Amino acid sequence: MRHILIALVLCLVPSLAFASPLMDAEAAINAGDPQAAIAPLQNARPATRDEELRRLWALGVALNQLGRFDEAIAPLSRLVALMPQNGQARVELAGALIRTGQPDRARYQLERAQASGLAPELGTQVQSALDGLQKPRLWQGTLGFALIPESNAERRTSAQTVTLNGLEFGLLPSARAQAATGVELGFGLAAVPQLFDKLRLRIGADVFARLFDKRASNDVTVRLNAALLHFDQNQRFSGLEVYGARRWIADQAYTDTRGLSLRHARLIDSVTQLSGGILAERIDYTEAGFAANRIAADVRVVRAVNAQLELRAGLRAERRTSPVAQVAGNAQGFSLGAEYAFLGGLRIGLDLSYDQNRYIGANPLFGIRRTDKTVTVGVALTNQNWSIRGFAPVVSIGFERQRSTIPLNSYRNVTSSLGFTRSF
Repeated sequence: MRHILIALVLCLVPSLAFASPLMDAEAAINAGDPQAAIAPLQNARPATRDEELRRLWALGVALNQLGRFDEAIAPLSRLVALMPQNGQARVELAGALIRTGQPDRARYQLERAQASGLAPELGTQVQSALDGLQKPRLWQGTLGFALIPESNAERRTSAQTVTLNGLEFGLLPSARAQAATGVELGFGLAAVPQLFDKLRLRIGADVFARLFDKRASNDVTVRLNAALLHFDQNQRFSGLEVYGARRWIADQAYTDTRGLSLRHARLIDSVTQLSGGILAERIDYTEAGFAANRIAADVRVVRAVNAQLELRAGLRAERRTSPVAQVAGNAQGFSLGAEYAFLGGLRIGLDLSYDQNRYIGANPLFGIRRTDKTVTVGVALTNQNWSIRGFAPVVSIGFERQRSTIPLNSYRNVTSSLGFTRSF
């Protein structure tokens, strides 16, 4: 990504008073000698906010020109935090993030830069960079860790008694809601060789685990997949995937899943993306000895209102068939979300979802059909200035409430998470 001349910053950050060391550093960068600018910029003590903005910009550009991309991230992140509407600063930061193997953070900055309103030439460069990021490298992976205390990790009822046929029965403490603390681990690795100019093959494996203390069961899933991925201009993407997964709960095999999915995503305009997918899968419940077939579809819209605010909305639906009537049924739901970046780098995301899940067969104990209505609210906080060797910390808090026609399936759960993730 081509660097923007320091002279352009005069249009972005007007200032009437220029300290001599700062002017000398800018002159050195414009003369093609960024090394001579580093020490003056690092030692400068700007007298005004405008001078500090100029210093951060010049330091970030100089470090990028010298190939010291890791060092360039800090001043450019600080500049973006102070001037979130400055699209050129975001583009320069994205260049450093790309070169240090942080594609997800770079993509975020480029998308926010688009929403800030860019000159046509720079906008074309940003779109080209986004298209390039969409095409994965030969090897790609993810790594994540989180501490996850929850008030009701097993999603059990908080009721102390239930009524059956007019008789009241007490529930043992082990069958009721109780708090638990655990860790969440995620790891994924995939090879993505290129077959043709716009077509790639992806073969990967993912492991996801929630490991709790003795008050909740461990939950581990291993997933293998193979997919054909088609990339086009303007971030158009299509993928056809076959996959298989095995899930263990309480260290016992719980389900085996095999499925096929098709996904497509495209830009409606430069700041709005539409994506959707459909899948068909067979779920074998290992210990119970029965299976279910599931067909599901979803659609999602994400729009960057400006460089600081993103809105998103989604719809989903599924249908399940099974010889066991208590498993067969259908579900529908929607989600709404927003993310806002404040001055200083703090980013807050808010998501709300509602799902209704109906089962065909009557519950053998209660004699009625089960219908679950679930509301989930989540808040996530991060800071674009925070990164530890590419790992971005995220703090999240969530609330989940399910009301069911079967009392044993009604519950509340408050979740929290302190995690670190990285894509590579």
